[in-house]
Amino acid sequence: MLTEMPMIPLWYNGLWAQWSNANWTNWPTEKSTSQTLPTTWSGYWQLGGLQTLINLKPVTKQ
Repeated sequence: MLTEMPMIPLWYNGLWAQWSNANWTNWPTEKSTSQTLPTTWSGYWQLGGLQTLINLKPVTKQ
């Protein structure tokens, strides 16, 4: 049995998000001045998930 092998992580689960401007705009981006995190998992609501939803604006259809 190998007991002294190094552990090398193959994938780091970073913080990422996907969104669309089809119906809502004002999503946080790298260039945003807001300090919110656009995610809702792992208890991150208090770090910006709720603030992200509050700042969204509906797209006006023409």
